[in-house]
Amino acid sequence: MATPREDVVKAKGLLEEREHVPEGTTMELHALLSCVREIVLTEETVQPWRDVVGLAEQVDTSSAAGVLGLMGAIEEASMTPLPPRGWLRVDLARTDFARAVNRAVEPVEAA
Repeated sequence: MATPREDVVKAKGLLEEREHVPEGTTMELHALLSCVREIVLTEETVQPWRDVVGLAEQVDTSSAAGVLGLMGAIEEASMTPLPPRGWLRVDLARTDFARAVNRAVEPVEAA
């Protein structure tokens, strides 16, 4: 079983090869966007997290490049000190979305 980090790296690679987000990932993508929108922004919230919330409001959910940009912004923001309340849910939702992308793109093996 792959680690969450490996799942995210693989999904990012698959999204880079595509123009559109794979079918079958809508639920996980909307869950990710919902978690991002629930981040609690305060005066202490660093700019990278503010950027993540802004991107989630603007992202074209059908565009692989747009979603890839959001995933990258989340990864970059997670390296900053003092993450805002709700960041862990975002990280878990990002992993769930990555796994959905990987499942949607992987060829189905014959039984």
